Amino acid sequence: MKPVEAVAQIALALELLVPLFWVPFYLWPGLRKRLGLFYYLLVPGLWLILIQHLLSARFYARLGSFPLPHSFRVWGLFLLSGGILLEGITFLYLRGQIVGRHHFQPRSGRLVTRGPFRMVRHPTYLGHTLFFLGASLFSGYRVVALLALLDLLLLKWVIIPREEKELEELYGRAYEEYRRRTPCLLPRLRKR
Repeated sequence: MKPVEAVAQIALALELLVPLFWVPFYLWPGLRKRLGLFYYLLVPGLWLILIQHLLSARFYARLGSFPLPHSFRVWGLFLLSGGILLEGITFLYLRGQIVGRHHFQPRSGRLVTRGPFRMVRHPTYLGHTLFFLGASLFSGYRVVALLALLDLLLLKWVIIPREEKELEELYGRAYEEYRRRTPCLLPRLRKR
């Protein structure tokens, strides 16, 4: 398998995990409450079934790629690596404080506004988006680019608005102030 194909397969495998987990989490809270901790097991199970189909030889043969100049692939690798790095750094700053977890366990900790959270409110999603944009440029596969776009739309219009409402309920004025001064996904190039 070529590195380009491996990146396409990894991106396809990972791309679905965040929306598959968070979209039902926010759109059907009754389901989440009824399932309790089982929800955390159900989603990876569904994900494994989908991935088995997506990575099957028949489906993969129909992916189709588009020719890209070498410079696009280099930029894709840069974005992909930057996205992974940003997600890793964000995870270290969060130290296990995951939105939604308080539905099953009491929330402890304060609002995180240091590190990458100083630049954007959702650095995890920014890293996630950079990873998939980079994977689509690096691999050149249409389906990776299409899923990256769909993923970004789900983040922007389903996941982030609901998560922000939840964070506002949890942290009140502190989050309102943070939200007012910090951009959502794209950092400002100049200070105010």
